[in-house]
Amino acid sequence: MPAEFLCAEQRATYASFIEVPSLSDMEKFFFLDSFDRNVIAQSRADSHRLGVAVQIGTVRYKGLFLEDPLAVPWPVVDYLAEQLGIGDASQVKKYAERPKTTYEHAWMIRDAYGYHTFDDTDSWSERQLARQFRTFLHGRAWTHAEGPVASPPAAARAVGITWLNAVNDLVAGIGQMVVPGTPRDSLYILDCLINLDAGPKPEVVTTDQASDSDMVFGIFSMLGYRFAPRFADLGDQRFWRAELPDSSTGDYGVLEAIARNKLNTKKVITQWPDMLRVAGSLVTNQVRAYDLLRMFARQGSPTPLGQAFAEYGRIDKTMHLLSMLDPMDSSYRRSLGKQLSVQESRHRLARKICHSNAGRIRQAYREGQEDQLAALGLVVNAVVLWNSRYLSAIVDQLRAQGVPVKDEDVARLSPLGHAHLNCLGRYAIASSAPDKGLRPLGTAALPRASTASAAVVDEDGV
Repeated sequence: MPAEFLCAEQRATYASFIEVPSLSDMEKFFFLDSFDRNVIAQSRADSHRLGVAVQIGTVRYKGLFLEDPLAVPWPVVDYLAEQLGIGDASQVKKYAERPKTTYEHAWMIRDAYGYHTFDDTDSWSERQLARQFRTFLHGRAWTHAEGPVASPPAAARAVGITWLNAVNDLVAGIGQMVVPGTPRDSLYILDCLINLDAGPKPEVVTTDQASDSDMVFGIFSMLGYRFAPRFADLGDQRFWRAELPDSSTGDYGVLEAIARNKLNTKKVITQWPDMLRVAGSLVTNQVRAYDLLRMFARQGSPTPLGQAFAEYGRIDKTMHLLSMLDPMDSSYRRSLGKQLSVQESRHRLARKICHSNAGRIRQAYREGQEDQLAALGLVVNAVVLWNSRYLSAIVDQLRAQGVPVKDEDVARLSPLGHAHLNCLGRYAIASSAPDKGLRPLGTAALPRASTASAAVVDEDGV
């Protein structure tokens, strides 16, 4: 006999917001990445853009489209409006004036994200899709240790783990962290940086596709890090100006048009002693950075301490934006792109080395996953060291043979190349000391013309 899965009260709760989402939930479900922004950009009016953003976040958070798409807590609307650079969030009230518009946008979101509505149809394709969905839910129930924290559509996008790893200027890994799911939260990165294995403290932290709220900038800045994310859309960002107590700022010239938002420095001054205590607690590992979001949020609204961190972070965020958009000096922007390219190249090397089980981490528990990824990081560092030593030896040999090698060409060499590596098989790490010296290198033919700036080295020589 069929049984009701949810009672009437539970069904009503499931299809509506009974409370304001926590700030951590808003970071997880209502953060807009580059794909989200491309979908939203199909609408021109601010009211429509904000309305589409509300529907995208709602279906991720609740797992369905609401009959009234604007029946969401207002802090959610404010959070989305800030990301889109919409100053007047109340414009969203115009969005529901034409029901056909919200309906068409819901279908647009379904098509863009591949969402599917499960109903009682008996078609073969429906039964196949339902069977696949049940298989996913069964596997999720037995392997997911955090409970039902996400709706099915959102959970489908968060399967697996994330390997956060820190890399220094020498392309060597200096720290790592395993995070369940695929979160965008930058504070996990901060937890990883605080617990580095070795090496000096990083100065600039570059990242891609991570949450970049003002509060995150403030926490990074308090700990002495320059948080430098690559924004999906710079046009939606806000610039802030600070007026010190008992003083007034002058004219910003050509920047006056964008420096319209003013910081509330009084909030920072009032909360400064507590901000220092929070920084001390983070450095001494008394609290995790990710947990700060729950501490700084009360029913989705920042606490006074959270507001102070947000105001403080807007200073560093504005400095980062100005450096990114500097028309006279693009070195900062190029350096960030270079660091992100290095990290992705290191990930490609790691994917080649981690060839077993189609590159999947099969360990069921977090401790086993950490051990497996730590071993992967060790092998990647060994390859980087091996490549670095032989690249240096090759350059020295070429110069000794009279081959002109430019310093700018040497600066572009990367120890992350892996075309010469055979990663198939099992790895055996012997405890005996390695032989001294390097393997003999291949001999490069001298260039015929004196203007040549490069030489070819035999592949066997690397």
